[in-house]
Amino acid sequence: MIAFENIQQNPQFEERKLNCYFGAKVIHEQELPWGYIRLNFLQSTSVQILDTEYISQTGIHSFECEFAITQNTTGASLFAARTNTGITPAPSRIGNWYFNAQNRPSLYIGTSSNLLPISAANALIVNNKYKVNLSVTQPTITMFLNDVSLGSASFSGTSRTLQPLHLFGAVAENNLQEFISAKMYSFKIWDGAAGTLVRNFIPALDKANKPCLYCTVTKKPYYNIRPTGNDFQYG
Repeated sequence: MIAFENIQQNPQFEERKLNCYFGAKVIHEQELPWGYIRLNFLQSTSVQILDTEYISQTGIHSFECEFAITQNTTGASLFAARTNTGITPAPSRIGNWYFNAQNRPSLYIGTSSNLLPISAANALIVNNKYKVNLSVTQPTITMFLNDVSLGSASFSGTSRTLQPLHLFGAVAENNLQEFISAKMYSFKIWDGAAGTLVRNFIPALDKANKPCLYCTVTKKPYYNIRPTGNDFQYG
């Protein structure tokens, strides 16, 4: 018999949890705050960008992102933590992380002048859903696309970042750039040697029906930060 547990209200976050039981096993748990609507994806149209407010002080452990590009755009970043030039002392293969999802998905890590790329052999198909995983075991980073390894690269220094990680584009020299047209279904970040989950983004509409990525770890929504242009589309 399927039974539904009473709604549990968290007054601090107005968080609603409804557990559905089949016997003694929980088969569903609502993770969004009261009044939020879960979406399948958030979609950018090359004018939106989102700040995750995540800077790795100890070192990135891994990423997981489910996405689909909606058009091929040269130099577009699905997610990026870009290093501003002129930093003193100069970073040693740290701070510059960006995943370009265009003709061939490519990951770059390192300093501006000495980046290590990992690239897929085949082009992405527009509107096809993909899952990309990045795994860091110092000093090696490995990239997987749909659970198939695309190869590894070795780097010196650390895997921490110097600037916040952004989604749907990048920020460098305080300029918003490298915008992408893409759908994002989910995005997760694990940090540090122990692999602590620090971001778990769910596409959603907030109480005012504004599109966002809601993080179940920080318990807050994240929105488009670009002051001009249209907001995210969604589905």
